Amino acid sequence: MAASVVAAAIAVVGSIIAAWIVAVATRRATLGGIREQAEINRTRDEERSNEERRRLAFSIQAELIALRDRWSEIFKPLLVAYQAGQPAPYAAASFEYFAVFDSNTHRLGLFEPAHATMLVRLYVRLKGYLDSLKAFSEDERSKQSRQAPGATGQDVWTFIDDEVVRLLTEGQALMGPVAEAVAGLDVYLAAPEMPQAPKARSQTMRLLRRLGGVVTFITALAALLTAGNTWRQAKLLERSVGITQAAFDLNERAWVFGGVAGRPFVRTPEGTLAANIALQNSGKSPAFYVFHALECSLDAIPPNRVSGEARELLVPNSQTFKEASPNRLTCWNSREIVQRATREQRPIYMWLWIQYRDPYTRPDVLRFTLQCWKQHPPIGRAPTNSPVGQGPTELCPPGLQKFI
Repeated sequence: MAASVVAAAIAVVGSIIAAWIVAVATRRATLGGIREQAEINRTRDEERSNEERRRLAFSIQAELIALRDRWSEIFKPLLVAYQAGQPAPYAAASFEYFAVFDSNTHRLGLFEPAHATMLVRLYVRLKGYLDSLKAFSEDERSKQSRQAPGATGQDVWTFIDDEVVRLLTEGQALMGPVAEAVAGLDVYLAAPEMPQAPKARSQTMRLLRRLGGVVTFITALAALLTAGNTWRQAKLLERSVGITQAAFDLNERAWVFGGVAGRPFVRTPEGTLAANIALQNSGKSPAFYVFHALECSLDAIPPNRVSGEARELLVPNSQTFKEASPNRLTCWNSREIVQRATREQRPIYMWLWIQYRDPYTRPDVLRFTLQCWKQHPPIGRAPTNSPVGQGPTELCPPGLQKFI
């Protein structure tokens, strides 16, 4: 009787401890999930902000380079070539030169305060210089020197000489800040660091294992049934976490695959096969460090990995074929294969290998896609199908396609 009471008491205590462990583990798992989701959202927002900052920096940098070239190729030679006593030079200038900056002033807050301040001051000076250049070109004294140089007084010539020297000096002084601004924006064009993958809830799992051992030990004293039930619940919880993580990965990851843009595979004048490949990302996350390459074979045997020419790209999330810029890829090993296929009238299998990462892959994990097209003879030449025509192109059976 006493042993039964003790066993019952131990069973009750074990049940209470088990319930406490489940409550603690559930709370820790919930809090860990909330922290992980917040980290994922922060990483996604940071990546989106970095991409917007890179695009704005590239656009303003391109505009400054164009302004610098305009000065070096048009305005500076016009002012340097002027000689005393000649009609005043006329410089045609427009404020449309600053279209990128004017349409993006509300986005300058994406930059560091020092860089934003530098750009505002620089553009104020550039616009002021353009005002001076236009005012000098349209001044009545300048017009008089061009229309009636013989009736122009000495005071007009003195004004023109002084203005040309001032404009030349001021323009040359502006080129230094322009070069500094172009170099300063390079910091935003560098490749971003790979986002860190969310940390696994190792502490929660360690706690579950330790406390699970205690529960198993206590409940084993009461009955093997309690111990077996506790072990089964722990396994179910672990399996549920794994399923949740796998479902999250499938839902949030990038899914990149390729398509042939425009005409199908054609034979180049060098005798190799080439195609314009456009990439589509149907996933919710951007894909970066994207490499893709083509390989040919006469047999329907998927290669382990395509070698040869590869190009690195960034494919934004939800990008469609219409939004993508196609890349010209050449099948590096296709010269002899094309000759054999033409001679033996055999189809050629075109293998497109795509390798990439997204914000949720570990540094040692790569995702990849392997797609296959079957090109039937004859193989036409670029840019037209003449003189040998072009055979039909079809997708290979689903068993030859891989998406991992």
